Amino acid sequence: MPWSNRPRPPQFCVVLSEAALRLQVGGAAVMRRQLEHLAKMTEHPSVEVRVVPDRAGAHAGLTGSFVLFSFPHSSITDVVRLEHRAGTSTWRVPTRQRPTGAPMAPSKPPH
Repeated sequence: MPWSNRPRPPQFCVVLSEAALRLQVGGAAVMRRQLEHLAKMTEHPSVEVRVVPDRAGAHAGLTGSFVLFSFPHSSITDVVRLEHRAGTSTWRVPTRQRPTGAPMAPSKPPH
């Protein structure tokens, strides 16, 4: 992982549906390798994996995926890229009120 050798590697947080972790595509051996890779990636301090439990029910993430590009310097506007049935959309995120270089506070997982 070349990006992980940087002094300040990018932070990567992925949010997955519990159902996505159980859905077998490519058979059991492929599934096992994918889950092992996911587990190995979470050993890196800049990688976080969150799982939305099935009991959470319907949520906004069901309509498509998104990527939030968040930058440590307040002079750079954060951007979100949404994927949906009609294609993709890219939006600027309103400026956050946080000190320069401060990490974003993680949201609490659903109960």
